[in-house]
Amino acid sequence: MPHPAQLVKSYASVAMILPMLLLVVCRCEANKLWELALEDEKEGKVVQVHVVHGSGHAWPPACYPGDPHARAAVWKHGPGVLTQHGRQQGFHFGENLRSRYLNFLPKERTYKYVNALTAKTTRSRMTSSMVLAGLLPPKDDDVWTITWPPAVVNVDDILANQHCDRLERLKKNVVYDTKSEELYLKVSSNTKKSVKTPLEMLDMYMCLDIQNQAGLPIPAWARALYSDMRREAAKGYQFDSEISRLEVGRILDTITKFNESEKGNNRINLYSVDNTIIGEILAALRFNQAEPPNSLTALVVEIREQHKRYHAQLWYRVGPFDDLVRLSWPGCSTRCSLTKLRTLLDPLIPKDWSTECKQIRTASSTADIVIISLVLLAFVLVYIATASGNRIYHYVTEFIARRKRSVKTEA
Repeated sequence: MPHPAQLVKSYASVAMILPMLLLVVCRCEANKLWELALEDEKEGKVVQVHVVHGSGHAWPPACYPGDPHARAAVWKHGPGVLTQHGRQQGFHFGENLRSRYLNFLPKERTYKYVNALTAKTTRSRMTSSMVLAGLLPPKDDDVWTITWPPAVVNVDDILANQHCDRLERLKKNVVYDTKSEELYLKVSSNTKKSVKTPLEMLDMYMCLDIQNQAGLPIPAWARALYSDMRREAAKGYQFDSEISRLEVGRILDTITKFNESEKGNNRINLYSVDNTIIGEILAALRFNQAEPPNSLTALVVEIREQHKRYHAQLWYRVGPFDDLVRLSWPGCSTRCSLTKLRTLLDPLIPKDWSTECKQIRTASSTADIVIISLVLLAFVLVYIATASGNRIYHYVTEFIARRKRSVKTEA
């Protein structure tokens, strides 16, 4: 029978090795590539792919006054710039796309069949470059001094956070359904920062989550509140048809508008956006979100041909190392015909975005006109009253003066 001391040593060795084994397993799972996109009689053939993906892990601003991780070494690349984690996430995502659509992309000059668009932010542009590096490994005579293919990334205004007066106005008037007053008080008290709405909670949670992804410990005060903060932050994405039209309507239009003549060239279309845009698209499609988008969250729309007819399939990836999950189109199915899908999305697609941004919401404008009218009316009444009062005062003063002069004259 082994000596107790030997048993203790054995258990200690196992205890030391087990976490290492778990870490290896986790890394293997993280590095596992996606399976090939299934193509058969039932699913149809992939003819075009649209991938809307968020940015990789990047340095956020200080979460709150006195944030202990605001100057951590992991942020050495600077504000809004991808960290090493973010670069690895982007490259791995590109590898996943390559693995899934290996048979769909040509073996040579692959970059000619991929169209990459990005928002203007540094993190979005860097993410797009990293995704392309993973998606388009050079082969044969495409290989040059380094194993990286030059691929064009175009900055696109539709993906940028363009200013829209009407959109800003609508967002300010959103009423959120929240009953977690105690949670907001606790978060505000611990951060010394006012947190009153799900959008403000979203900023706070995402900042903490980005730090957590970087391996920085969650502050003690936030550990017990973390899951509640996540759930409350997801409420920042609520459906409003007018907000959705102006926020993500043009993206929905782009990724569901299929041009048969272009299917041979634009085989994979990448859209690098801010992670919050993914949440806005899910809200526009009426999906209930239990948690906000994570680093490199992605929506994949596959246009497929089946019996000479086209339908769209929707896939979703929650976080940087998750697999794709197939979703049903709201009001349709997992395989929604393009004709029906365009009909369903029509109310969310602006006909003239710039013109709609200049319009004033009818209900709000009516209320504003009434308020402005009442203010002007009150001003006019005050002016009239003041002017009339002055005239009466001068008349009475002059009348009294005349009476006094008249009395003196008679005397």
